[in-house]
Amino acid sequence: MSFSELLLFMWFLFTIIPPAVYISLGAIRIGLASKRESGQTTADFPLVEILIPIKGVLTNQEKMLESVLQQDYPSYNVTFLIESEEDPACSLVDSLSSRYPHARKLITGKAGMCGQKNHNLVEGIKHLSPSAEVIVFCDSSNMVDPNWLARFTQPVRTGASEVVTTFRAFDPSPMTIWGICQAIYAAFLLILIANKPKPWGGATAITRSALHRLDVMGEWSRNVIDDLALGNLLDKAGIPVFLDPRSLVSSPLPNQSLGGLIYYLDRQILFP
Repeated sequence: MSFSELLLFMWFLFTIIPPAVYISLGAIRIGLASKRESGQTTADFPLVEILIPIKGVLTNQEKMLESVLQQDYPSYNVTFLIESEEDPACSLVDSLSSRYPHARKLITGKAGMCGQKNHNLVEGIKHLSPSAEVIVFCDSSNMVDPNWLARFTQPVRTGASEVVTTFRAFDPSPMTIWGICQAIYAAFLLILIANKPKPWGGATAITRSALHRLDVMGEWSRNVIDDLALGNLLDKAGIPVFLDPRSLVSSPLPNQSLGGLIYYLDRQILFP
């Protein structure tokens, strides 16, 4: 083997193998977590409060919100957080709130020193039900199955972890090439996240005690991004995040175009 061939071989070892090992470890962790038994016995079902910031109306928005409102969980509330009464989502939320007694609308007002989503969440926390013990932050674009809430909050309710998070699987319809690319990108991110789980703003559950102990409201009031700020607080406090791949949410992706994919990737890069 010549010297140049040896250099090429060493370059291959140091650039290809470590990422491959890292990706393989992530895939193994996801596989093991997916096979974890639910362990649901006589565990308590405390009151859960779901906070959903919403702005505007997406395609199939009512169906997505109803999937959260139709959970097979004995005691939970859903609070929709909207900036103003002028938002197009208000009429839909009013309709849902009239049909589902555990749903309500909260007008949060315009944000000042933080991002609007953070402001909405802070206002939602201020108006939590006094008896709520588990808080779930959920995106308005999530589609979930009826057992999602019970399954997702199980590690928190049983004391296995103070924080549990999951991720999304994009569902392109129709299956355009750009929608498939976005779905593959999300699947790849999930594998990377599995090696060092961080809270995802689209679906994270946390105990109320940890929420106040970490002063999450204060941190969010000074930041633009919700999940990165929460992740920093958890890192400083030494609180591990439990990643539950069994509770992936489905994010419908209708008629995704190249422009839509670029816009999505642009936000992914620029926000952090």
